[in-house]
Amino acid sequence: MFSKSSFLSAILIGLEIVSAAAIGSVKRQTTDTTFGLYAYNKNISGLPVFYGDGIAYIGNAPPVNLTYESVNVTFTPQTSDSSTWAAKPNTTDVTWSTTPFLYINPTSGAFDSVGFVNSTSDLPTGATASGFLFYGQSVMYQGSSGSMDAKFWAEPTDQKDLWVLKWNSDGTSQGQSVPVVIKSTPPTTITRMMN
Repeated sequence: MFSKSSFLSAILIGLEIVSAAAIGSVKRQTTDTTFGLYAYNKNISGLPVFYGDGIAYIGNAPPVNLTYESVNVTFTPQTSDSSTWAAKPNTTDVTWSTTPFLYINPTSGAFDSVGFVNSTSDLPTGATASGFLFYGQSVMYQGSSGSMDAKFWAEPTDQKDLWVLKWNSDGTSQGQSVPVVIKSTPPTTITRMMN
């Protein structure tokens, strides 16, 4: 029989092993990797994150009121800083003269759109284009404090099945917005097998 103290010791050792395994699954993307991003929650089943006039959207159809362009994008970590992710069009029909970078505003109290910026000198006040990493397949942000956060939220638009991707620094409820997990894993496609 286990004594109470040996049982607690066994649990603590188990938690340390789980914690070590979890820390081991944190990784920076390598620079030779290109990936898409997809949003998940109970009502958003792996819809892609895409570019629309410098803002990150979630959905399969672009907003009808865009001024410039909307395009599906893939991301590539930069050689100089793998926590900075450059976006590029996922089509040959669109070419960009500069490469935009994904950014968030992690400032306390901020509930701002995730966006794209062509130069870090053009970042909005409080925003950053670095600190992105994967925890398994899920996107996280790691700031200067070293803590990892995943405070992505989806704010519905007036258009059905279209959301603006937001960073909710405080993680508090914001109107009709819902928390989402952003992953590099596309949704599973189920095919029907005929006999």
